[in-house]
Amino acid sequence: MKDNIVEFLEDIGIQYQLNVSLREKTWIHSGGKVNYWFIPDSKSKIVALHLYLINRSNSFEIVGNTSNIYFKNSYNTNCIISTLKLNKITLSKEIAECESGVNLTFFANKMTKLGYKGFSGLCGIPGTVGGAIYNNSSAFGYSLSEMLDHIDFISDKGNIIKLYPDDLCFERRSSILKKGDLKGTILSVYIKLVRAKNQDSILKEMEEYTRKRKENLEGYKNNLGSIFYQCSPKKKNIRLMMAGIIVEILYRLHLIKGKGYIFKLVILTLYGEISLCNYISNKTFLNTFIWRDTKAEIKFERYINFMMNIFDDLKMEIEIKE
Repeated sequence: MKDNIVEFLEDIGIQYQLNVSLREKTWIHSGGKVNYWFIPDSKSKIVALHLYLINRSNSFEIVGNTSNIYFKNSYNTNCIISTLKLNKITLSKEIAECESGVNLTFFANKMTKLGYKGFSGLCGIPGTVGGAIYNNSSAFGYSLSEMLDHIDFISDKGNIIKLYPDDLCFERRSSILKKGDLKGTILSVYIKLVRAKNQDSILKEMEEYTRKRKENLEGYKNNLGSIFYQCSPKKKNIRLMMAGIIVEILYRLHLIKGKGYIFKLVILTLYGEISLCNYISNKTFLNTFIWRDTKAEIKFERYINFMMNIFDDLKMEIEIKE
């Protein structure tokens, strides 16, 4: 085995970049530097790279679209493997095999148009198929985990194994992989295919969910979607109740048309955090943060503290690298 990593990469044909700014690679253009950015384009290459790094005790991370990860600007690391060129889909009669870097929206759209049910609510999620299994992503009551047959997985010890749904211990927006109780890399995801009885109905459903996503969620730019997947309002929170009462009165007096934006203004004012106004979405009841400018990293810390003052049992949906 070769000791020079660049020589190894060039010998087996793995694309790479050196001393990369994470701001050029990540979804919300944040992060510090990474020494090696690897871009394998086949499962055999990612396995070879995985084993090479393990055998030399080099730590590394696996990323897809990074649409669910916040890299702080102070975050620097040695090696990152991107799965985005692992994008092959192989269809058989009852199973779709997706390499881990397949775009989830593309896959869900393709399967819906081919007449398979269970995918229409997933169109519009910006992550990869591998990321959707890792995070147990869901939308409109649909998730890949419900259709999962198994995954091909290479562990942090270098063993290639099959993992089934019970092995992955899925919970709402989480899995054994996201919790870090099992470490390694998803190579391929195998999804069970079931024909819809009425193809027109699932196409209309896909169109309806796409419309709702545009109306009720932020667009893709400068945000990571929902920051938390569980928010329980604190009981007897006087300022929260006051905000609700004020907005309801204004609404009933027909002084406002929508409640979301006004509620945000009122509650931020009551907590003395009006400077957060431009960084919090108007659409998702305080639960989407927008990285608008260079001040966003500082504002995000204030945002987290603000949310902790309002809600109990906050559970983070995104990952934070710091």
